[in-house]
Amino acid sequence: IFGIEFVSGYPIALILAFGGLVNASTGASGIFLSMTGEHRVSALIAGGSLVLQLILIVALTPYLSLYGAAIATSLAMTFKNIWQAAIVFRKRGIITPLLPTAVRR
Repeated sequence: IFGIEFVSGYPIALILAFGGLVNASTGASGIFLSMTGEHRVSALIAGGSLVLQLILIVALTPYLSLYGAAIATSLAMTFKNIWQAAIVFRKRGIITPLLPTAVRR
């Protein structure tokens, strides 16, 4: 639909889609943390994710080019979202991933 030029970006889009899938599947855990007074924890997780992403980009991009940057971004996004969902569960007992309603332990 967009032309042959877009075919070369397909693998990179798949790598980034994985990070987006994890983001969607963990629910609104980051927003939940901010709304329940855990905004400092949410900011620390976001900062840690940023540092991780920068380290991974510096480490992977020279060897894997755009694929390395995509992998670094996807891994950092995955790390951030899983960490936030784990904190929500640990502090509030609410399971946010892939559930239509909140479930308490």
